[in-house]
Amino acid sequence: MATTDGQGLGDRMKTRVKRAIESVVCRIDPAYVSYRARRDWNHAARHMPREVTATFDARDWETYWESGRRQVRDLLDLARRAGPLGTGLAVEVGCGLGRLTRPLAGHFERVVGVDIAGEMLKIARRDAAAPNITYELLKTGERLPVDDGAADFVLAWTVFRHVPRSTFANYLDEARRVLRPAGSLLFEAQVRESDPRPEPPPCDSFSEREYSPAELRACCSAHGFRAAAEQFGPSVTPGTQTLIVVWRR
Repeated sequence: MATTDGQGLGDRMKTRVKRAIESVVCRIDPAYVSYRARRDWNHAARHMPREVTATFDARDWETYWESGRRQVRDLLDLARRAGPLGTGLAVEVGCGLGRLTRPLAGHFERVVGVDIAGEMLKIARRDAAAPNITYELLKTGERLPVDDGAADFVLAWTVFRHVPRSTFANYLDEARRVLRPAGSLLFEAQVRESDPRPEPPPCDSFSEREYSPAELRACCSAHGFRAAAEQFGPSVTPGTQTLIVVWRR
């Protein structure tokens, strides 16, 4: 037992030291944040792709793909309640395996799915392909591979909760750039009415970033959007809810 306790203490110390070193590296070289995220999500794609991209619907592949079809119907219903929604081009940020990208292709003339993880995109191109879908690898510092004002709809599902606030801000600016006037951005955020938990380190790709509704309203205005619709949903994290929002350019 003493040996086990000693090993546990040693492992905890190693973890703390590793986190401290990574925090220093992130401050010295911000590109490490993107490198670490890419590495982590590629690893997840190789070992537990369903679990990390659809927590509630990861029991088997049939359940997984069917949940995507059902969820896209529900999300587009919410987007349409917020106002007219064009059917030309949709962009999915953090498309993962294409669980939502493929059903989006049934509602739009063209869909572009982007992700930082090449291993995710390998599965998407194999299992979630359609003639009107293009999957693109998003490299560090790259803009979305879409022309200014070309998109009717931008979707980011379970993406922004896993990125640092600075990355969230960059994605909001990019979404506004590619959306046409009155185009819609739909995403979800982890919200807590009380004070959110402390912010995870920037290089932590899996821990959730939490926002208050007031923070999100401020972000909406600051990045040139107007709030058009919102809806609360279940969360796997005690004390929080999932807030789904539709912002229009």
